Amino acid sequence: MNRSILRRLGNLQHDILIPMADHIAMAASRIREHMEIPNPFLQDIRTLFEEEYTAAKNGVEILKYLTDLEFSEDEIGYITLHLHAGLAKENVAQSLETAPSAQSPS
Repeated sequence: MNRSILRRLGNLQHDILIPMADHIAMAASRIREHMEIPNPFLQDIRTLFEEEYTAAKNGVEILKYLTDLEFSEDEIGYITLHLHAGLAKENVAQSLETAPSAQSPS
């Protein structure tokens, strides 16, 4: 993980850690049960939250090492939203409202 990402994550709001840990635990359960929830916002998340996505991807690599579970790109996108919410001091739903695909057509 590069230093700028680590510095930015240092500003992460701690109150998102429990919801993010809960999400990761549920994702791990889904992986074990061979269930997947598609992330229709994945491309937007990657584009809008590039640093957070990189951090989430690095975190998932650590999780794979510790648990031998393969987290999908869709799950990395969802974890990215948690990281962005913690950095932007908003909840995950508010982070998602930023994504162009989440906005209603004009």
